[in-house]
Amino acid sequence: MLITLESDRLLLRPLVAGDEEMMFRNWTNDPEVCRFLSWEPHGDISVTRAFLNYSLERYNDPKTVRFGIVYKPDGQLIGTIDVIEFFEGGAVEIGYCMGKAYWGKGIMTEAVGLVAAKLKELGYARLRITAAVANIGSNRVAQKNGLTLIYTEKREMRRKPGVIYEVNVYEKEL
Repeated sequence: MLITLESDRLLLRPLVAGDEEMMFRNWTNDPEVCRFLSWEPHGDISVTRAFLNYSLERYNDPKTVRFGIVYKPDGQLIGTIDVIEFFEGGAVEIGYCMGKAYWGKGIMTEAVGLVAAKLKELGYARLRITAAVANIGSNRVAQKNGLTLIYTEKREMRRKPGVIYEVNVYEKEL
């Protein structure tokens, strides 16, 4: 789905060819950013380019909801936010990541709010966010967006065999 969302500070837009340089510079190569993600830091820009190409192909699927997050004050592509899983009954889970230079400014809270409103408009009934218990920032984003903790469990990370995290699962009706 190729749509754009906007607020005073943010432009959420589809990723485009050529984004790999800002992606690599701002977050995909950073171990701190990738600590709680399902993928390892990209060792070089060719990995980011392959990930971007995969993401661009996914836009051919009409269910794909994926945005690059542009911070309008400096024009930088600083992260991504997308639907990572669909559940029966109209529930969706979103995932997100952002360069650490932009942490603590309310940016991801704002981005999640924009995406949640669009998902409601698209007819989805429930929003879910899963965050590692140790990932304080991601837990705060879920809470600030009105999601309620429904349970905590230990879970093996996708694409990181053997890596177990205790995660909080949050939900809210849209």
